Amino acid sequence: MQTDIPLIPDLGRNDRRVLGLLFRHRALTQSGLVEQTQLTQQSVSRILARLGETGLVGTGGRVSAEG
Repeated sequence: MQTDIPLIPDLGRNDRRVLGLLFRHRALTQSGLVEQTQLTQQSVSRILARLGETGLVGTGGRVSAEG
């Protein structure tokens, strides 16, 4: 029996921090995420790429939580 339930990725601590901020604020710029998390620009960029691949976030002028 096959179900259409999407797989939930195994998220690291920083992934969860970024995702939590996006859900609380609904949309943030990447530089805003850098400022709020104190992570490097490169780290935030990699996290957003991973979250984007899973469909959990969408990007544009601002990053937003999907769903």
